[in-house]
Amino acid sequence: MAHKILVVDGDRDVRDLIVSGLVGEGYEVPAAADGEQGLALARAERPDLICLEVALPKLDGFQLASRLRSDPTLQSIPFIFLTGRHGLKDRVEGLRLGAHAYMAKPFAFPELFAAVSGILQRLPASDAPPGSTALPASTGLGLMGSLGAISLAAVIQAIEGEMQTGVLRIVSGIKWGQLAFHRGKIISATAGSLTAEDAVVELVGWDTGTYAFRTEAVEARPPLAESATSVLMRALQHHDERRAALQA
Repeated sequence: MAHKILVVDGDRDVRDLIVSGLVGEGYEVPAAADGEQGLALARAERPDLICLEVALPKLDGFQLASRLRSDPTLQSIPFIFLTGRHGLKDRVEGLRLGAHAYMAKPFAFPELFAAVSGILQRLPASDAPPGSTALPASTGLGLMGSLGAISLAAVIQAIEGEMQTGVLRIVSGIKWGQLAFHRGKIISATAGSLTAEDAVVELVGWDTGTYAFRTEAVEARPPLAESATSVLMRALQHHDERRAALQA
């Protein structure tokens, strides 16, 4: 049984292109042209994943994501933003709303396929269709994959959203790091010789490598900030400022 992915995009040509690519990968792909239609289809189709643009008619992507998260029957459906809105404010808002990934247009189909596959493989076993490759709950491994498929920021958001306790370990070439979480909040961070928020800034800048999150007991200590999202906001802002300085 194929996974079902709902695509919501107001640009007909782009929407048809995304649908065609996902259908070619074997997915069932209903599509909507605006936010209101997207919400209605989400309720009717109960997709396994939603891929949406931010700039949508009638109900924009952020409003649609908020509606999904406030609906008990839809709030467990993962979603990604595939959008022309690239700014820091938009990316932070997308992560705050719980997006599993925030991808900018123009995009490469292999990147989209990898992100989609990675998210679908992490569906709870009870929600996965027969023959899926979702990890069994007994492994104790909540998340694992490649940073080429999904950003570390999105992984952190997923852990925060599920209020998980455990350790996220990241390896990129000869570099390594880890983040410890308690009920979704980051309580410690290490990246080589860096610690605390300096380590988070370093880690979210890695765009290649692998990650693995394992639920396990961690030593209770005060979190680095009130929420993981607030730590991410500062880290992303740091990278944007550094990129702007280099361009100048």
